[in-house]
Amino acid sequence: PRGQLQTSRGANCFAVRVQPAASGKGHNVFLCVSVRRRLEIYQWNSKEGQFLPFGADLNLPDTAKVITWCGDSICVGFKKEYTMVKVSGGALTELFPTGRHDPVIVSLDHGDVALGKDEMSICINREGKPTQKQALVWSDPPFALERVEPYIIGLLPKVVEVRTLEPRMLVQSFSLDKARFICAGRDIYVASEHRVWRLQPVELKAQITQLVQDKQFELALNLAKRVQESKRDNRERIAEVRHLQAFHLFTQHRFEDCLKIYSELNTDVKYVIGLFPGLLPNEFRKTLKYPAAPPVLVGSELEKGLGALADYLTGKRNALSKQ
Repeated sequence: PRGQLQTSRGANCFAVRVQPAASGKGHNVFLCVSVRRRLEIYQWNSKEGQFLPFGADLNLPDTAKVITWCGDSICVGFKKEYTMVKVSGGALTELFPTGRHDPVIVSLDHGDVALGKDEMSICINREGKPTQKQALVWSDPPFALERVEPYIIGLLPKVVEVRTLEPRMLVQSFSLDKARFICAGRDIYVASEHRVWRLQPVELKAQITQLVQDKQFELALNLAKRVQESKRDNRERIAEVRHLQAFHLFTQHRFEDCLKIYSELNTDVKYVIGLFPGLLPNEFRKTLKYPAAPPVLVGSELEKGLGALADYLTGKRNALSKQ
Protein backbone atom coordinates (compact mmCIF):
# COMPACT_ATOMS: atom_id res chain seq x y z
CA PRO A 1 0.00 0.00 0.00
CA ARG A 2 1.08 3.59 -0.60
CA GLY A 3 3.18 5.04 2.22
CA GLN A 4 4.21 1.71 3.71
CA LEU A 5 7.65 1.81 5.34
CA GLN A 6 9.26 -1.23 3.78
CA THR A 7 12.16 -1.49 6.22
CA SER A 8 10.08 -1.11 9.38
CA ARG A 9 8.92 -4.71 9.68
CA GLY A 10 9.35 -5.77 13.29
CA ALA A 11 8.81 -2.24 14.64
CA ASN A 12 7.80 -2.13 18.29
CA CYS A 13 7.28 1.60 18.97
CA PHE A 14 7.40 4.98 17.25
CA ALA A 15 7.34 8.71 17.99
CA VAL A 16 6.25 11.73 15.95
CA ARG A 17 7.65 15.25 16.04
CA VAL A 18 5.84 18.25 14.51
CA GLN A 19 7.67 21.57 14.32
CA PRO A 20 7.06 24.83 12.47
CA ALA A 21 8.86 25.04 9.14
CA ALA A 22 11.79 27.46 8.90
CA SER A 23 9.93 29.35 6.19
CA GLY A 24 7.14 30.12 8.65
CA LYS A 25 4.62 28.33 6.45
CA GLY A 26 3.35 24.90 7.43
CA HIS A 27 5.12 22.31 9.57
CA ASN A 28 7.81 19.69 9.32
CA VAL A 29 6.74 16.24 10.48
CA PHE A 30 9.34 13.68 11.54
CA LEU A 31 8.75 10.05 12.42
CA CYS A 32 11.11 7.88 14.46
CA VAL A 33 10.51 4.11 14.35
CA SER A 34 12.23 1.60 16.61
CA VAL A 35 13.06 -1.63 14.77
CA ARG A 36 14.98 -4.21 16.75
CA ARG A 37 18.29 -2.53 17.65
CA ARG A 38 18.04 0.53 15.46
CA LEU A 39 16.07 3.73 14.98
CA GLU A 40 14.76 4.72 11.57
CA ILE A 41 14.07 8.43 10.99
CA TYR A 42 11.61 9.68 8.35
CA GLN A 43 10.32 13.08 7.23
CA TRP A 44 6.93 13.68 5.67
CA ASN A 45 7.14 14.74 2.02
CA SER A 46 3.95 16.55 1.12
CA LYS A 47 4.64 16.50 -2.61
CA GLU A 48 4.91 12.71 -2.69
CA GLY A 49 2.37 12.20 0.08
CA GLN A 50 4.53 9.84 2.12
CA PHE A 51 7.35 9.59 4.64
CA LEU A 52 10.86 9.46 3.18
CA PRO A 53 14.07 8.39 4.97
CA PHE A 54 15.80 11.23 6.82
CA GLY A 55 19.48 10.37 7.27
CA ALA A 56 21.05 7.05 8.15
CA ASP A 57 19.61 4.59 10.67
CA LEU A 58 20.80 4.99 14.26
CA ASN A 59 22.21 1.89 15.94
CA LEU A 60 21.25 1.00 19.50
CA PRO A 61 22.89 -1.29 22.07
CA ASP A 62 19.54 -2.98 22.82
CA THR A 63 15.92 -2.99 21.70
CA ALA A 64 14.03 0.12 22.75
CA LYS A 65 10.92 -0.35 24.89
CA VAL A 66 9.77 3.27 24.55
CA ILE A 67 10.98 6.33 22.63
CA THR A 68 10.10 10.01 22.36
CA TRP A 69 11.52 13.09 20.68
CA CYS A 70 13.54 15.43 22.88
CA GLY A 71 14.42 18.39 20.68
CA ASP A 72 16.78 17.13 17.98
CA SER A 73 17.46 13.96 19.95
CA ILE A 74 15.56 10.77 20.72
CA CYS A 75 15.15 9.75 24.34
CA VAL A 76 15.16 5.95 24.50
CA GLY A 77 14.01 3.78 27.36
CA PHE A 78 15.64 0.36 27.39
CA LYS A 79 14.80 -2.41 29.81
CA LYS A 80 17.38 -1.27 32.36
CA GLU A 81 18.33 2.32 31.51
CA TYR A 82 17.55 5.53 29.63
CA THR A 83 19.74 6.88 26.83
CA MET A 84 19.71 10.06 24.73
CA VAL A 85 20.47 9.55 21.04
CA LYS A 86 21.47 12.46 18.78
CA VAL A 87 19.64 12.28 15.46
CA SER A 88 22.60 13.97 13.80
CA GLY A 89 25.45 11.48 14.09
CA GLY A 90 23.83 8.96 16.44
CA ALA A 91 25.93 9.82 19.52
CA LEU A 92 24.62 8.06 22.64
CA THR A 93 24.52 9.58 26.12
CA GLU A 94 23.64 7.23 28.99
CA LEU A 95 21.33 8.88 31.52
CA PHE A 96 20.34 6.69 34.50
CA PRO A 97 18.77 3.29 35.32
CA THR A 98 15.04 2.75 34.90
CA GLY A 99 14.68 1.26 38.38
CA ARG A 100 12.61 -1.81 39.19
CA HIS A 101 9.94 -1.20 36.54
CA ASP A 102 9.62 -0.73 32.80
CA PRO A 103 10.69 2.65 31.39
CA VAL A 104 8.09 5.41 31.13
CA ILE A 105 8.64 8.66 29.23
CA VAL A 106 6.41 11.69 28.68
CA SER A 107 7.15 14.84 26.68
CA LEU A 108 7.09 18.24 28.42
CA ASP A 109 7.46 21.83 27.23
CA HIS A 110 10.45 23.12 25.26
CA GLY A 111 11.71 19.68 24.28
CA ASP A 112 12.06 18.49 27.88
CA VAL A 113 10.94 15.04 29.01
CA ALA A 114 10.05 13.31 32.27
CA LEU A 115 11.51 9.84 32.81
CA GLY A 116 10.06 7.32 35.24
CA LYS A 117 12.20 5.66 37.89
CA ASP A 118 10.06 3.66 40.32
CA GLU A 119 7.78 6.18 42.11
CA MET A 120 9.61 9.19 40.63
CA SER A 121 9.41 11.13 37.38
CA ILE A 122 12.70 12.92 36.71
CA CYS A 123 12.61 15.92 34.36
CA ILE A 124 15.52 16.48 31.97
CA ASN A 125 16.25 18.72 28.99
CA ARG A 126 17.44 17.75 25.52
CA GLU A 127 21.02 17.65 26.80
CA GLY A 128 20.06 15.06 29.40
CA LYS A 129 20.48 17.51 32.31
CA PRO A 130 17.94 17.67 35.17
CA THR A 131 15.64 20.70 35.01
CA GLN A 132 14.08 20.34 38.47
CA LYS A 133 15.78 20.20 41.86
CA GLN A 134 13.37 17.49 42.99
CA ALA A 135 11.61 14.69 41.14
CA LEU A 136 7.84 14.43 40.86
CA VAL A 137 6.77 11.66 43.24
CA TRP A 138 3.74 9.39 42.72
CA SER A 139 2.00 7.22 45.31
CA ASP A 140 2.93 4.12 43.23
CA PRO A 141 5.15 3.58 40.17
CA PRO A 142 3.14 4.75 37.11
CA PHE A 143 3.18 2.51 34.05
CA ALA A 144 1.90 5.24 31.70
CA LEU A 145 2.09 9.05 31.71
CA GLU A 146 0.49 11.79 29.62
CA ARG A 147 1.01 15.56 29.65
CA VAL A 148 -2.07 17.81 29.57
CA GLU A 149 -0.85 21.32 30.36
CA PRO A 150 -0.22 22.13 33.14
CA TYR A 151 -0.91 18.63 34.49
CA ILE A 152 0.75 15.24 34.24
CA ILE A 153 -1.65 12.30 34.38
CA GLY A 154 -0.27 9.01 35.66
CA LEU A 155 -1.85 5.57 35.40
CA LEU A 156 -0.97 3.72 38.59
CA PRO A 157 -1.80 0.13 39.58
CA LYS A 158 -4.90 1.12 41.56
CA VAL A 159 -5.73 4.73 40.66
CA VAL A 160 -5.25 7.51 38.15
CA GLU A 161 -3.41 10.51 39.58
CA VAL A 162 -3.31 14.06 38.24
CA ARG A 163 -0.32 16.09 39.42
CA THR A 164 1.47 19.34 38.65
CA LEU A 165 5.19 20.06 38.41
CA GLU A 166 5.02 23.69 39.54
CA PRO A 167 3.85 23.82 42.23
CA ARG A 168 4.25 20.14 43.06
CA MET A 169 0.87 18.90 44.18
CA LEU A 170 -1.67 16.12 43.79
CA VAL A 171 -4.68 17.69 42.08
CA GLN A 172 -6.96 14.68 41.69
CA SER A 173 -7.06 10.92 42.21
CA PHE A 174 -9.73 8.53 40.90
CA SER A 175 -10.18 4.89 39.89
CA LEU A 176 -10.62 3.42 36.42
CA ASP A 177 -10.76 -0.36 36.45
CA LYS A 178 -7.54 -1.87 35.03
CA ALA A 179 -6.66 1.23 33.00
CA ARG A 180 -3.45 0.61 31.05
CA PHE A 181 -3.21 3.10 28.18
CA ILE A 182 -3.58 6.87 27.88
CA CYS A 183 -3.35 9.43 25.09
CA ALA A 184 -4.34 13.07 24.79
CA GLY A 185 -5.34 15.44 22.03
CA ARG A 186 -8.42 17.61 22.21
CA ASP A 187 -9.73 15.07 24.71
CA ILE A 188 -8.01 12.57 26.96
CA TYR A 189 -8.60 8.88 26.40
CA VAL A 190 -7.81 6.14 28.88
CA ALA A 191 -8.24 2.46 28.00
CA SER A 192 -8.13 -0.97 29.55
CA GLU A 193 -8.15 -4.17 27.52
CA HIS A 194 -11.93 -4.01 27.20
CA ARG A 195 -13.04 -0.42 27.85
CA VAL A 196 -12.24 3.15 26.78
CA TRP A 197 -12.94 6.25 28.87
CA ARG A 198 -12.92 9.85 27.72
CA LEU A 199 -11.78 12.40 30.30
CA GLN A 200 -12.87 16.00 29.85
CA PRO A 201 -11.04 18.74 31.78
CA VAL A 202 -13.20 21.17 33.73
CA GLU A 203 -13.42 24.57 32.01
CA LEU A 204 -10.41 26.74 32.92
CA LYS A 205 -12.39 29.55 34.57
CA ALA A 206 -14.18 27.07 36.82
CA GLN A 207 -10.84 25.47 37.74
CA ILE A 208 -9.41 28.88 38.66
CA THR A 209 -12.41 29.70 40.87
CA GLN A 210 -12.06 26.40 42.74
CA LEU A 211 -8.29 26.75 43.12
CA VAL A 212 -8.65 30.26 44.55
CA GLN A 213 -11.21 28.95 47.05
CA ASP A 214 -8.70 26.24 47.99
CA LYS A 215 -5.92 28.87 48.35
CA GLN A 216 -3.91 27.21 45.55
CA PHE A 217 -2.87 30.52 44.05
CA GLU A 218 0.24 29.47 42.11
CA LEU A 219 -1.69 26.90 40.11
CA ALA A 220 -4.60 29.33 39.69
CA LEU A 221 -2.19 31.87 38.19
CA ASN A 222 -0.73 29.21 35.92
CA LEU A 223 -4.20 28.47 34.56
CA ALA A 224 -5.22 32.12 34.39
CA LYS A 225 -2.43 32.77 31.89
CA ARG A 226 -3.91 30.11 29.62
CA VAL A 227 -7.46 31.47 29.43
CA GLN A 228 -8.36 32.48 25.88
CA GLU A 229 -9.63 36.07 26.23
CA SER A 230 -8.59 39.63 25.42
CA LYS A 231 -5.26 40.84 26.80
CA ARG A 232 -7.03 43.39 28.94
CA ASP A 233 -9.42 40.83 30.46
CA ASN A 234 -6.55 38.43 31.06
CA ARG A 235 -4.48 41.08 32.83
CA GLU A 236 -7.46 41.86 35.05
CA ARG A 237 -8.03 38.17 35.79
CA ILE A 238 -4.39 37.62 36.76
CA ALA A 239 -4.35 40.80 38.85
CA GLU A 240 -7.48 39.65 40.72
CA VAL A 241 -5.91 36.30 41.58
CA ARG A 242 -2.66 37.97 42.67
CA HIS A 243 -4.61 40.44 44.80
CA LEU A 244 -6.32 37.56 46.63
CA GLN A 245 -2.96 35.80 46.93
CA ALA A 246 -1.40 38.88 48.54
CA PHE A 247 -4.20 39.12 51.12
CA HIS A 248 -3.84 35.40 51.90
CA LEU A 249 -0.11 35.87 52.43
CA PHE A 250 -0.91 38.71 54.85
CA THR A 251 -3.20 36.42 56.85
CA GLN A 252 -0.29 33.97 57.01
CA HIS A 253 1.94 36.76 58.34
CA ARG A 254 4.17 36.55 55.25
CA PHE A 255 4.39 40.31 55.11
CA GLU A 256 7.32 40.80 52.75
CA ASP A 257 5.84 38.42 50.14
CA CYS A 258 2.45 40.07 50.51
CA LEU A 259 3.74 43.63 50.13
CA LYS A 260 5.91 42.68 47.18
CA ILE A 261 2.79 41.62 45.27
CA TYR A 262 0.88 44.75 46.29
CA SER A 263 3.81 46.84 45.08
CA GLU A 264 3.92 45.02 41.73
CA LEU A 265 0.15 45.51 41.34
CA ASN A 266 0.49 49.19 42.24
CA THR A 267 -2.24 48.75 44.84
CA ASP A 268 -3.54 51.91 46.51
CA VAL A 269 -1.23 52.67 49.43
CA LYS A 270 -4.18 53.49 51.70
CA TYR A 271 -5.56 50.00 51.07
CA VAL A 272 -2.23 48.45 52.13
CA ILE A 273 -1.84 50.65 55.23
CA GLY A 274 -5.41 49.79 56.22
CA LEU A 275 -4.41 46.18 56.73
CA PHE A 276 -2.57 47.25 59.89
CA PRO A 277 -4.40 48.38 63.04
CA GLY A 278 -4.26 51.96 64.34
CA LEU A 279 -2.69 53.62 61.30
CA LEU A 280 -5.81 55.03 59.65
CA PRO A 281 -8.90 56.68 61.17
CA ASN A 282 -11.41 53.98 62.08
CA GLU A 283 -14.23 55.49 60.03
CA PHE A 284 -12.08 55.63 56.91
CA ARG A 285 -10.69 52.14 57.48
CA LYS A 286 -14.24 50.77 57.60
CA THR A 287 -14.80 51.95 54.02
CA LEU A 288 -11.96 49.76 52.69
CA LYS A 289 -13.15 46.48 51.22
CA TYR A 290 -11.01 43.38 51.88
CA PRO A 291 -11.67 39.74 50.90
CA ALA A 292 -12.19 39.08 54.61
CA ALA A 293 -11.52 40.82 57.90
CA PRO A 294 -7.74 41.39 58.21
CA PRO A 295 -6.19 39.46 61.10
CA VAL A 296 -5.53 41.37 64.31
CA LEU A 297 -1.77 41.74 64.74
CA VAL A 298 -0.21 42.05 68.17
CA GLY A 299 3.20 41.76 69.77
CA SER A 300 6.11 40.51 67.69
CA GLU A 301 3.94 39.82 64.63
CA LEU A 302 2.74 43.42 64.60
CA GLU A 303 6.31 44.62 64.95
CA LYS A 304 7.41 42.36 62.10
CA GLY A 305 4.56 43.55 59.91
CA LEU A 306 5.21 47.24 60.60
CA GLY A 307 8.87 46.74 59.70
CA ALA A 308 7.89 45.26 56.34
CA LEU A 309 5.38 48.09 55.84
CA ALA A 310 8.09 50.69 56.51
CA ASP A 311 10.28 49.12 53.82
CA TYR A 312 7.32 49.03 51.43
CA LEU A 313 6.49 52.72 52.00
CA THR A 314 10.15 53.69 51.59
CA GLY A 315 10.19 51.89 48.25
CA LYS A 316 7.02 53.68 47.14
CA ARG A 317 8.45 57.07 48.17
CA ASN A 318 11.68 56.41 46.28
CA ALA A 319 9.74 55.39 43.19
CA LEU A 320 7.67 58.61 43.34
CA SER A 321 10.80 60.78 43.75
CA LYS A 322 12.18 59.39 40.49
CA GLN A 323 9.11 60.35 38.47
